[in-house]
Amino acid sequence: MNRKKVILYFFIFWFIPFFLVAQNSELENNQKEEVIQLNKDKQIKFGLKTGFNSSIYLISDFRIDGIKIKQTQNNYKIGYHITPFMRVYLNKKHFIQPELSYQIYRSELSFDKTQKNPELVPSYSTINSELHNFELPILYGFNFISKNPYGMAFFVGPKVKYIWEKKSKITFDNFDLAELDEKIKPFNLGLVLGVGVNISQLFFDFRYEQSFFNLSKEISYNPQTENKKTGKTVFDRRDSVISFSVGVLF
Repeated sequence: MNRKKVILYFFIFWFIPFFLVAQNSELENNQKEEVIQLNKDKQIKFGLKTGFNSSIYLISDFRIDGIKIKQTQNNYKIGYHITPFMRVYLNKKHFIQPELSYQIYRSELSFDKTQKNPELVPSYSTINSELHNFELPILYGFNFISKNPYGMAFFVGPKVKYIWEKKSKITFDNFDLAELDEKIKPFNLGLVLGVGVNISQLFFDFRYEQSFFNLSKEISYNPQTENKKTGKTVFDRRDSVISFSVGVLF
């Protein structure tokens, strides 16, 4: 074996281990960076938000003493809410956000009870409601703008709602039937969708919420008639809510 081959073999066997060690070290560093990035993307944050809401009723059946009421006027009223929540980042673009919200919905519905008798002077009846709700939305969010410190996200998801009936109040004003009283179904399901904008840890969101099922369980009243033969009174409706919130992520 000549001298050149000896030198060549020496360098090959000398540098191969260093090359393999360097490659292995680089691979480990890349894996560590991926793990660090993955941990960043999957971080969990907590937040608190509050704001205002406005609700109206989508009516499917409205009858007073057997007479169907067709022309109604929804009047917007302002309610409010406070909501702690948790945001779980799956990666930079996607997140899951469970919330626990205390909402107060206020609304007013009015109608002319003489609408079938145009020759009579109009006389308006009103239904005022203040519903206290505990809600549990579970939202999926997608950040379509994410450039620190700014961001914008779309979110959608279902919600479970419990109406605190003892705290809630519904009043019937200027009705011919006396002692009107409505019982509300305590549980309901709904859908939430909206958009949110954040500037660093401060964020704003605007959302639309819709209940799936009828709120009313039954309506009882005193007919105030001699023969006590009256028609059925029903007020089947779902609530439709828009809301605006401001909050902070910790």
